[in-house]
Amino acid sequence: MKFTKLILCAKIIYMDEEIKQEFKKTNEKIDNLAGAVQTGFLEVGKRFDKVEGRLDKVEGRLDKVEGRLDKVEGGLSQVKTELSDFKMTVKNQYPDKMYLDNKLADLAAEIGRRIERNKEKEMKFKRKIIEIFKRNSLVTDDESQKLEELL
Repeated sequence: MKFTKLILCAKIIYMDEEIKQEFKKTNEKIDNLAGAVQTGFLEVGKRFDKVEGRLDKVEGRLDKVEGRLDKVEGGLSQVKTELSDFKMTVKNQYPDKMYLDNKLADLAAEIGRRIERNKEKEMKFKRKIIEIFKRNSLVTDDESQKLEELL
């Protein structure tokens, strides 16, 4: 039995040695894998740093563009204000179409009334002259009738 125990102990020692070897190999693999992962993370970190640098540049450019847009918006606001002021000036200083149409209609009516008054005055004047001619016997009855027909 002692021999069996010895063999068993030898087997355990041998197995213990195998386990140690396997454990050592596994540890080496884990170390290699950890190194590769660490190298990968370092590369990714470097790339992120580069990307971050690029983003900082883009952000700086965007800040400049935003400043320019603010200036454009300010200028546009000023133009809108000036245009509004101009519209009010034009509205207050110059008549609109409806006003002009109404004014022209009023003036046309006034001109028509004046022409009619002048015609009436002219007719009265012509009748008065014909009457004066008749009273003073400067024209005959036929001549006076022809003159009245001309009116």
